[in-house]
Amino acid sequence: MKLCLFTSLNTNVGDDFIREGILNLLKKADISFEYTIINKHDPESLFDFEGKNKVKDSDFTILCGTPVFWSINGSTSYNCDWIDWFYKDHIFSGNDNLIILAAGSCHSLDCKIEQLCSKDLELKDFTEKIAKKAKFISTRDFVCRDLLNYYDIPNKLLFCTALNCIEGMQGSSLVAKYISVTFMEMFGHFADFQMFAIKFREILNEIRNHGPIKFICHDQKELHFALQNKQSNDIIFHSENYKHYYNVFEDVILHISCRVHGSILASSASVPNINIITDTRGYSCDRLSTYSFDPNIHSFYDLKIMIERILNNREILMENLIFLKNYNEEEYIKIFNQYFLKFSSEGE
Repeated sequence: MKLCLFTSLNTNVGDDFIREGILNLLKKADISFEYTIINKHDPESLFDFEGKNKVKDSDFTILCGTPVFWSINGSTSYNCDWIDWFYKDHIFSGNDNLIILAAGSCHSLDCKIEQLCSKDLELKDFTEKIAKKAKFISTRDFVCRDLLNYYDIPNKLLFCTALNCIEGMQGSSLVAKYISVTFMEMFGHFADFQMFAIKFREILNEIRNHGPIKFICHDQKELHFALQNKQSNDIIFHSENYKHYYNVFEDVILHISCRVHGSILASSASVPNINIITDTRGYSCDRLSTYSFDPNIHSFYDLKIMIERILNNREILMENLIFLKNYNEEEYIKIFNQYFLKFSSEGE
């Protein structure tokens, strides 16, 4: 069976983790497959080295976690850079062989679904068109689920497939010593946190009361912050290769992150974590972090208590993350086996 995976490459590390999680889950299912990748930021990637169209040459096209259903301040599903060459030319006019996995919306948790869906008719048109082509849709956040439910589109809410991107690791060493951090500027993609620089350093000071810091940097901005704030006992990790992040938690006792997919990656490694959230978009898709810390609401005493509770209950929390990871794996394998085995039998 030939699969074509639509994703981004080396642009948004979260997309890489989502795609790799899907591949791990597919490999565990009782099916045989080969795959190609289309980079949503590169129309030329639609063709392989022989000039074959990857979509037309595949049995199924899988959308890998790209937030396929959104309309935020003029940025929408129906005016994205790949709307013409991918959606219009190949999905809407193609066969009904689309599978959408780990779909998100990027809307805030308190998004008024009825208001959004009833007013944005173009979003409605896009959503219904793509759903007609989809054999199956899984969602990774409550808002995306509710949006599809509003249009009476069947979907299954599961954890993000990034939870399954790290294969084999069942928690870091019990003698691990570092508290890892991943901090984004302003604490998030959409945040405008005026006191960021001051609050950032205050949070680091509290963390250092509990152990040395390992800065896990996903881009050059995060690396710049780490270099500015590193102390003698701290270490820094950064790589342009997303796969290098899979082993980064081996010496980490707990993780604190401003990136939702930084937290999900820690959960994939069975490392308890605290997600720093100043924007409710984070709350809408983060269902795995041990705690959520909002510097607008919580005090540093709250952060201290969160860290201490994790350190005092680490083994239990690790076991819980392993349980959730296994649950997600079992649910996806059921879906893949049921659907792809059915496809195989129909093709015989």
